[in-house]
Amino acid sequence: MITSSSPKPLPLFRILAVILLCIAAGLILAILQVPDLSGEVEQARMELLSAQQENARLLRELEVTQSASFIETSARERYGYAYPGEIIYEPVIRTDG
Repeated sequence: MITSSSPKPLPLFRILAVILLCIAAGLILAILQVPDLSGEVEQARMELLSAQQENARLLRELEVTQSASFIETSARERYGYAYPGEIIYEPVIRTDG
């Protein structure tokens, strides 16, 4: 009897087992990385909420600053504007006590 020394082909189930193990290892690694992503999602939600609150505050401020009364008050207080014929009095602070 003559025996050949050529290697036997691997059975199909061994090849499939190795492929399935590789896929399972990849899935396990992906699952372990999910908690890191959930932390990033939560941080992004917090930043979004903060930006939305800041946006709402700025919109309210814009609405106020566009009103006629705000413009008049700003012109009078900051820039010393007055209506025609109106006299502006400014207090003088003495330092010679």
